[in-house]
Amino acid sequence: MKSMNESSVVSKDSRTIVVCGAGNTAHVCVGEFSSNGFTVDVFAPFQNESERWNAAIAKTGGDLIVDNPDGSQTIGRPRYISKKPADIIPGADIIVLPLPEFSLEPVLTAIKDYLRPGAIIMATPGGVVEWIARKALGSTFDKICLAVVHPMPYNCRIKEFGRRVNLIGKKRKYSIACYPRSRTDEVSEYVTEMWNGTSITKMKYFLSLTLYNANSIIHPQRLYGLLHEYKEGDTLPENPFFYEDMDDFSANLIEQCDGELQNAIRMIEEKGGVEGLSAEFPPNSERIKKTYHDTITDMSTYRSCFATNAAYKGIRCPFLKQNDGTFVPDFTNRYFTEDIPGGSCMMKGINELCGLETPTIDKVVTFFQKFMGKEYIVNGALNGRNAAETKAPQNFGFTTLQMLCASAK
Repeated sequence: MKSMNESSVVSKDSRTIVVCGAGNTAHVCVGEFSSNGFTVDVFAPFQNESERWNAAIAKTGGDLIVDNPDGSQTIGRPRYISKKPADIIPGADIIVLPLPEFSLEPVLTAIKDYLRPGAIIMATPGGVVEWIARKALGSTFDKICLAVVHPMPYNCRIKEFGRRVNLIGKKRKYSIACYPRSRTDEVSEYVTEMWNGTSITKMKYFLSLTLYNANSIIHPQRLYGLLHEYKEGDTLPENPFFYEDMDDFSANLIEQCDGELQNAIRMIEEKGGVEGLSAEFPPNSERIKKTYHDTITDMSTYRSCFATNAAYKGIRCPFLKQNDGTFVPDFTNRYFTEDIPGGSCMMKGINELCGLETPTIDKVVTFFQKFMGKEYIVNGALNGRNAAETKAPQNFGFTTLQMLCASAK
């Protein structure tokens, strides 16, 4: 393991990656990174994940099998797995965070005292990573390199914990943002090697990936399309496919939500002087076609881009099956508990800084918040009793558009 006083720049022969967490994407990362020649450790601080994974290694010998979409397999293995940051983090050249946003602050807080200067923290798929990292790391933030890789590289599901994971689809084109910008080329080279020959777009602004929360543009609006007539006590006869059964009503809501964010992007660019932001932040329909060019069979409509995307195949809605065979929405699922406060309310907050209205976001959030037992938006404003729990920029100290734009530049 490396000490805290070693070089502040990761050398080209540095090979140690720490993957944080033990979820679906973390499993594939461990398999792919180790098969690509990196030494991979796992920091698994949640619940009993480290114990479970070490138990699986003791039983099976440690190989992690990734079942690829083409029928082939990628086989790798972790070196060490621990829930104690002191065991894992000091030796890390790169720390990968394939985590939901609510996990980022506790993980970053746990590891900050063990980070060596110059280490790369690489989060995927993005969101308000920079704002969270500045808050969690404090003065340590300026001693490390923070990067975001977007979108999340994989659609995948664990088949056997610590042993086998099914890779449904893999993205081939990524955008990255980096702080400090001077290390963007270095990070790009690592991302290409880690994810095995990917295409990289280097972003000028970290804000471009902070604002791009694809899950929150898509998930709540799709669910509103399915549930907008739902009442407490209602049941649903079936659980449809989230993407394959996409209808025009839901697709239009997604496009409207994205349009409201696009309005804010243009104002930030024009009034805030963040030149080129809109070029880095094209409409979601364009981003989907670019990201999934090889897996969408029908790009004729926005709806068909979702419905015919092989990378989205087989994903059901976050509904719970009842004893009588009917279904009810699971309002504790991350599509609600993460995507609404973490993304929808962030987009609402951005628009409020711009002085813009968001009728689609307001409609969707106010409909679902009552089922979640929360109050985020009241009378068209982000001022409900739970607004402080959201990832809105106001909760990170950005109280004016000028402050946000100054930080972005």
